[in-house]
Amino acid sequence: MVCCNGRVISDEYKRAQKMWDLFKYLFSHREKSVPQETLIELFWPEEESDDPEHALRNLIYRLRRVLAAAMPSAKKDLIISRQGSYSLNKEAPLWADTIQFEKLCAEAHRNAWKGQTGEAIVRYRQALGYYKGEYLPECMADWVVPLRTYYRNMYIQNFLELYSLLKESQDYDAAAQACAAALLVAPFEEELHLRQIEALVLGGRIKQAREHYEYINRYLACELGVKPSLDVEQLLLRSEERLLGTVGDFPSIRQTLVEPAGVRGAFFCGPGLFQSICRLESRKLERGGNTPYLCQFFFKHTEGKKIKANKLNHFRYRLEEVLLNCLRKGDVVCRWNDGQYLVLLSNLNVANANKVVKRILSQFQKRCGISATSLLHSEILPLIHTPRQI
Repeated sequence: MVCCNGRVISDEYKRAQKMWDLFKYLFSHREKSVPQETLIELFWPEEESDDPEHALRNLIYRLRRVLAAAMPSAKKDLIISRQGSYSLNKEAPLWADTIQFEKLCAEAHRNAWKGQTGEAIVRYRQALGYYKGEYLPECMADWVVPLRTYYRNMYIQNFLELYSLLKESQDYDAAAQACAAALLVAPFEEELHLRQIEALVLGGRIKQAREHYEYINRYLACELGVKPSLDVEQLLLRSEERLLGTVGDFPSIRQTLVEPAGVRGAFFCGPGLFQSICRLESRKLERGGNTPYLCQFFFKHTEGKKIKANKLNHFRYRLEEVLLNCLRKGDVVCRWNDGQYLVLLSNLNVANANKVVKRILSQFQKRCGISATSLLHSEILPLIHTPRQI
């Protein structure tokens, strides 16, 4: 919205949408003169007007009158025309949250470079407070997309610099609070979730860190039909090992190691923990026993048919649901990478392991259909190849 002396003047001319879009464009590119050809291509594409040059001059005239009426104290025109180009007057007393945002970010950088950590933290916090979400959210034009990306990236980068200073200062509670505030603005940024988990871990709040990791798994699955590509298991395990290394109440320690009652389905973990579990199982085989079986499931495009990314993400999420619900509590499921799942099946012979794989494929087909199942491929191997299994 466009305000002047407390008045929302853009609301007084609600029907003049193109006029305000023109103002937003000139304001967004206020550091340069915009050729009239550029403005005509943007606002009168494909010859919407019989005389687009006249239409542009008329729109500029109307905008000048509206701005002049709202700012009678202005000594000069707010819109300057020169050699077939238009620009906003740089001397005009204009204010915007984006201007303050960029100014404070620059000040924070200078403070940090000089080693003035306290001042830099204050400036970063002030700067980030000006970012409320997408730039010009009401504007649907293509030209605004790069600017939205620019300001969003600037917000993320400056947040990470603030986080780094708070982490160096060992103010982990403040770092976690900053992460929580940032996630209200950018809830789908995985980097912010990772920093949140790290801050909680460093502050000794391991339980909250695990709860947040489980939350983002559920949240992103519900909102986007995808799982986060964060592997924080090793980070959480190292922190828990550090805490468990202190002398504490032995029964309480045992309680933290035991699976809570009522948990159903297979055990899901990241690649780091999955690798550790497989190595432990391979050690056990040195003492004899049945070889666990390793299964893989992955999606592969059929020739000439490439599936859309959002649909493929949906299929991956459904596959993960099937894996977690159809397998036993003692089985281990891992999303090894973005398109590949690994499963460790224990205490089964090869015939029963193949039955498990067929059951998973059958359940996936019921949920996603035959066409989706044709994209899903599987393979099964013994965890360790021994002469007995040749």
